[in-house]
Amino acid sequence: MKAVLNTFACIVLFLHSSFCVTSVPSKDYFDEELLLKPLPSGHIYAYFQFTTVWDVEFEVTSFHHCHLFPRALGEIVGHYNVQELHISLTGGLWRHETWGYPVHDAAPGAELWAWFKESTTSIDKTWKELAGALSGLLCASLNFIDSSNSLSPEFTFRPTGIVSSPAANSSYLRYATLPREIVCTENLTPWKKLLPCDAKKGLSTLLNAGHIHNTNYHSLGLHLRPVCRDVGCSQMSVELRQTVSLVYDMVILGNGNQDWSIKKLFGIGLSGACPLATMSNIYIDTTLNETGAHFQLSPTPPAIITSTRGGYESKFAVYDVKALDIDGMFNIAAFYSSSRVYGVNLPPVLYTNRYIIGYGQERGGIVTKLHNGHWKALDVVYLENIPWFMPLYLHTLKILANGQEIKPLILMDMTLTGQTINSYAYDGMLKELRKHFKPVRPHKNPAEMLLQHDKATHKFEDSGSHHKIWVDGVNPSTLQPQSSTFRSPLVSSRQGCYMQHKVSD
Repeated sequence: MKAVLNTFACIVLFLHSSFCVTSVPSKDYFDEELLLKPLPSGHIYAYFQFTTVWDVEFEVTSFHHCHLFPRALGEIVGHYNVQELHISLTGGLWRHETWGYPVHDAAPGAELWAWFKESTTSIDKTWKELAGALSGLLCASLNFIDSSNSLSPEFTFRPTGIVSSPAANSSYLRYATLPREIVCTENLTPWKKLLPCDAKKGLSTLLNAGHIHNTNYHSLGLHLRPVCRDVGCSQMSVELRQTVSLVYDMVILGNGNQDWSIKKLFGIGLSGACPLATMSNIYIDTTLNETGAHFQLSPTPPAIITSTRGGYESKFAVYDVKALDIDGMFNIAAFYSSSRVYGVNLPPVLYTNRYIIGYGQERGGIVTKLHNGHWKALDVVYLENIPWFMPLYLHTLKILANGQEIKPLILMDMTLTGQTINSYAYDGMLKELRKHFKPVRPHKNPAEMLLQHDKATHKFEDSGSHHKIWVDGVNPSTLQPQSSTFRSPLVSSRQGCYMQHKVSD
């Protein structure tokens, strides 16, 4: 018996020694941040950002042994040769004209787009398999994504991470949306399990399903990209950002009282930071204190920082959760000196309105208005995924700007999966649009696009044929001088960036 125990002890010692020899210290970092921003309309915008940066090469073998990075996602990314991945699950509609821009914009429903590595052989097959794997990971209906509802946009999307060549090949890009996707608790639970602390500690404990899905707008995001490890970009790191965007209506939540707090918004206080987090900060946007109703924060913020982005200066109160001496539950409250006094609503640089025209069950039309809130003309790229049940009449395309009709210079037809889909090469058209879209003052004369279509008949055996028609939103975007592929805090000081927002029908 003693010999058996000695043999067992040797085996255990051998296994322990082997694990210690083969294991390599992980150079990974995890940050958690929360931004609370009172909007001019009286709503409260809450934005969570959980960032995991892993100093490792973007290879398949790198995801076999993970520390802070979620292995379930890493195996999928490595197996399907993904270079960059973006997922969003959104309920509600973001009101750009009233609320401005969110930190991360997202289309209503489910949105998925990915860049594949150049070594990928069959992009369409890999794309469908990737969507199926992510469907199981997030308990979403992404398995309905295939080549029939996917695009390879040439102008709208560019890699947000580092690339091997300056000119990105759009043939390695796939983009798709599911506007009918309903976001609920079964998506939030697997999303939280990808966090290093799950929902047991840190800012993620505030993500209570009962206080998320009763908001005017809620969006879950998952963004993976390769970033530079140093200024010279001699080595690569993997960055994963998990985001949550929420908009609370204080008229309903506060029973007419403008005062708000963490406990009132999320139903619970904060017990402390995630022990695995390098940084755990809470930012309160106090910019509206200068133009709108003044509010006082309790407790007093330890620090105030200033951020310049897109030419606008913002002020933030900063709470370092790791440095706080929390006994029990920590709460931040905002008390207003006057009730129901809203700030000045500054229009965003670019926003879009869409509506349908026509009557009957045979024909209709879509009108899109592009509003330029900037002081000079903007180059705008317009992307729209037309479903099969909306056959277009390309000769009915009309573009009006400042009362003048603009004729597109290039028209193309693309054939996809046996169906002819009308598409536009907007490059030549936008060159003309730039000449005319020069507003004297903001919002005076928006550019208007009109396109007529037929209404195809659904077969009764088709899935969801008894529901109303759901059409993908549009993607207007414009380019400003600067952008960055380096890791940066939530409130960095930059003059401008690439702007894109999604508009639903």
